[in-house]
Amino acid sequence: MTKTAGSGGAAIDDALRASEERFRTLIEKAPIAIGMAREGVTLYANLKYLEMYGFERVEEVQGRSIGEQWAPGCRAEIEERARRRAAGLLLPTEYDAVGQRKDGSTFPVHAAVTLVQLADGPCSLAFLTDITRQKTAEEELARSELYFRSLIENAVDITAILAPEGHLRYVSPSVERILGYKPGDISGLNIFDLVHPEDRERAAALLRRILETGTKFERIEFRLRHFDDSWRTLSIIGKPLPPETGMAGLILNAQDLTERLQLEAQLRQAQKMEAVGRLAGGVAHDFNNLLTVIQGYGEVLQSTLTGGDPNSAPVEEILKAAERAASLTRQLLAFSRKQVLLPRVVSLNDVVRNVDRMLRRLIGEDVELVISLGTVLGSVKADPSQIEQVLMNLAVNARDAMPDGGRLTIEVANADLGDSGRLDARFEEEGPSGAALLYDGLVRQAPTLGALTGVTLSTHDGRVQAEALQKRATK
Repeated sequence: MTKTAGSGGAAIDDALRASEERFRTLIEKAPIAIGMAREGVTLYANLKYLEMYGFERVEEVQGRSIGEQWAPGCRAEIEERARRRAAGLLLPTEYDAVGQRKDGSTFPVHAAVTLVQLADGPCSLAFLTDITRQKTAEEELARSELYFRSLIENAVDITAILAPEGHLRYVSPSVERILGYKPGDISGLNIFDLVHPEDRERAAALLRRILETGTKFERIEFRLRHFDDSWRTLSIIGKPLPPETGMAGLILNAQDLTERLQLEAQLRQAQKMEAVGRLAGGVAHDFNNLLTVIQGYGEVLQSTLTGGDPNSAPVEEILKAAERAASLTRQLLAFSRKQVLLPRVVSLNDVVRNVDRMLRRLIGEDVELVISLGTVLGSVKADPSQIEQVLMNLAVNARDAMPDGGRLTIEVANADLGDSGRLDARFEEEGPSGAALLYDGLVRQAPTLGALTGVTLSTHDGRVQAEALQKRATK
């Protein structure tokens, strides 16, 4: 019995030693750093622990304060955790901190700590992981996110995320510059509430097709409502969100085309005006040839009449009408840029009188024309038709700037050139609101005053110079 009992006890001891050896080997060779401490003093550290902290032998850490393995900035907190855990207080079992190696370098550590009860008393068992790579990846991800967020938030175009039903999940800040809405105010709205009614059906059909087929679309133009209730034309490209996002919807990029389309329309109008000018020039040349014949025969007929001849007055009227028609052809030629300049000494009062009737026909009945002629006025050397063209251009622009009617005043007066050698003329238009626009210099076109003709004093050819100055508005 004794032998049997002795044999059985030896077998148990051998089994215990073998089990202890297995667990020691598991702990020693574990791929994670494991440390054991009691009352803030290190009792044990495995090989991975020694490697992570830069030690070669376990004796280098045994018996030392656990705080020495942590950076000064978090050392006091770690030691306080150990004291509270030893006192039986409940604490979070996992946390991140900064470890300090033997050589003084630091690195981020994730710690999982638990309190275990051993035969000789309780102790803290810590499982430590070097999370340098994870932290580096997180920082790179944060930098990358900041980089791409900066690209989107500072882009000229609008970037938006659209839900399948049309609600805006995200809109970049450029929406405020283009459409007038703050991003926070427009997020969550349905985009079809902003689409022009005439474009809404086409936009809805396109969205359905893209979501069903998963294909992208390019350069689709829609009109969207601005915050001020005007309409902006946007060119939109987009494609479905990648499946990796886990969300259904579209990512859109929208470019504002409104100003470009307006410029294209202005260009087309300018081209039309150029064509009209060429046609007017051709007609004026042919008509001028006819007038030459009329004037020639009229002068011949007049030379055959005596002073008391009753036909003298009708012939005189024929010649006056021919002269007025010749003046019209000169204006048409100036408009078409085909006139031969004939500068001479003239009175501006006479030029304004001659063009008075034509100006009134140009501006219509809604605009009152007031002409103030100068007294004791000096003469100027210029081509009268060019001066007439200047007045017509200004009158047409003034008319377009006052769509609801108003008063147009043209004043002729002497002026001191001074040192600049430049004559400042006064040209005033006053609408129903009572606001008067003063035009300094020979040129004035107000680009923000409605739909202007675009015909300014660009009839400069070395004789009549056009200079655009800043407009002053007065009440």
